[in-house]
Amino acid sequence: MDAIVKYILKFLTDFLFGKEPEKKKTTSGYRNVHFAPKAAHQPEPYVPPKKYRDSRWEELDDLFWNMMQKGVILRKRESGCLLSNAEIIYRKNLEDWFGRHCYVSCQVSLGQLIDLPEQGGFSKEEQSRFFSMFSKMAMDFVIVSIKTNKIVCVIELNDSSHKAPKRVERDRKLLALMKKSKIPFMFVDISQIDVEPDIWTERKNTLSACS
Repeated sequence: MDAIVKYILKFLTDFLFGKEPEKKKTTSGYRNVHFAPKAAHQPEPYVPPKKYRDSRWEELDDLFWNMMQKGVILRKRESGCLLSNAEIIYRKNLEDWFGRHCYVSCQVSLGQLIDLPEQGGFSKEEQSRFFSMFSKMAMDFVIVSIKTNKIVCVIELNDSSHKAPKRVERDRKLLALMKKSKIPFMFVDISQIDVEPDIWTERKNTLSACS
């Protein structure tokens, strides 16, 4: 009886004074588990940005061979001719006029005529871009000495297309390049297709200006 009274009194005391009932201690299955330390963050390897966003291949060799293997379509030009009708006539005239001492080459790129040596004052990129601007320009006729295999004169046959603004600017650049490179050079209007050009005087004047 006394035990029951004591239990009731304790219960009322705890209830009135807000004592929280003791919680049973529980044992967790994870208490003694040792977690492995987190691995240090490893930076991603550096990947250089692509130069050409729309190309699957960056290097020129990869571009060439992969396009060949993927079946790129190539065809010769529809005309099948290297020269226009007017240029064919003028080449024949040049061979008649100078064939004893010279031979005539057609559609020669400036990259075959002009060299751009490495030099200070310009970055490699500037030199590369500058050379690419003119290296693929094709000259109509290059007259070469049979005896020395050196250039006697370069000739551009101008038709009406050379009046277009882009061609006018191209011809300005071309004239400046030839003068800078000390290569004898002449523009010949298509109306003068049957008139023998004075290539020897042009060559003499260019060489004398170099000395």
